[in-house]
Amino acid sequence: MAKKKDNSLFDAINSINDKQKRNINIKNVTGFILTLWMAENKELIEYANKINPYIFNLPDKIVYKYFYNAVPKKKRFVKWTAKEKLSKENDNEINELCVKYNISPREAKLSLRNE
Repeated sequence: MAKKKDNSLFDAINSINDKQKRNINIKNVTGFILTLWMAENKELIEYANKINPYIFNLPDKIVYKYFYNAVPKKKRFVKWTAKEKLSKENDNEINELCVKYNISPREAKLSLRNE
């Protein structure tokens, strides 16, 4: 029976955390997203910071190998940050700020958070 190929980002992350060799298809796992995921964990942020300046100059396979060899073996659960849902009122406020001050929706959201 042929081995199943692990293709998802989650398979790559599990491989890094539990140190089990898997056939990871690197085309489905970009180094940037892998680093972003690793930076979500307080224990692993130092590893992400070390490779961050080189992330766009290195092939994805090298980034994966770096994390595989550098990160200590441990069972980890990292919550993926989901896009926040806006209420109708909040959405209207953002639109008003965009029109009134001629700013982007992102800037309007940031200004609402800072209030």
